[in-house]
Amino acid sequence: MAQYYSTQFTQAYINNPTTKIDRGLVSGERRLAYAKITLTAALLLNDVVDFLKLPAGALVTDVIFKSGNVGGTFNLGYKANGVDSAAPAAWLSAQAANAIARTNVLAGMFKQFTVETTVSAVAATAGSAAGDIEVAVEYVIV
Repeated sequence: MAQYYSTQFTQAYINNPTTKIDRGLVSGERRLAYAKITLTAALLLNDVVDFLKLPAGALVTDVIFKSGNVGGTFNLGYKANGVDSAAPAAWLSAQAANAIARTNVLAGMFKQFTVETTVSAVAATAGSAAGDIEVAVEYVIV
């Protein structure tokens, strides 16, 4: 039987001298960023909704997306490298409206940001109605 250790376990308990583990990784305070938009008209293809900004150092632990019966599908993500004009990298891809969903894209889970970063959604297909869209991002500061 082989024995394996995480990077943090190795730093704290195997290395001599030990390496201090960033406090946010072992006893970080979980934070929640929440945003809601009430659409007064249907979204068109490639329309972008900026929801909120995550602070530098945020390590994302969960993302929840909820939309009313607004039609269409959405890609939810973050703007790469904090550049507001960049297309969002997906946390949720082609998410149907009138649903609740959690992160389903591997690359976005446990993503850590070095700069303040915008959380956005892009209409992957056109919507059909007005309504509410909500986003919640759980994270710790590292």
